[in-house]
Amino acid sequence: MDDGTNAPGSVQIAHDTGVNTRKLADLPKDYGFYRAGTEDPYPVEDMPVAKGLRGQAAYAEDIDVVREGRRVPLEVHAIPVLNSRGQVRYCIAAFQDISERRQVETLRATAKCELERQVAEQTASIARGNATKQALINA
Repeated sequence: MDDGTNAPGSVQIAHDTGVNTRKLADLPKDYGFYRAGTEDPYPVEDMPVAKGLRGQAAYAEDIDVVREGRRVPLEVHAIPVLNSRGQVRYCIAAFQDISERRQVETLRATAKCELERQVAEQTASIARGNATKQALINA
């Protein structure tokens, strides 16, 4: 987040291990941000932090970060904080690990596919039964 004391184009990142100053353009590389499900670095201009520094409230849940050798899906919210003249003073961003949500979404999608398969199977079985019954009636 930029509090006005950093060099232009730099941000201060506060997290559980301290505060780091980085160039905004280096965030994807330095922190391992990727477009979710790809090996493509997350575009700086699309990052919620960058949008917040441009004066836009932003939200994204298509960001993965590499932590301890594994990909972690993130939900990110960012809002600009303005001075009395309406200019961006800094941006506040919150990053949330949404691994559990993604796992539940995957389980739900798998269960839905299985249910649809079972319904199609039962529907086909009923149709075959009806066809057999009709054949016996017509015989």
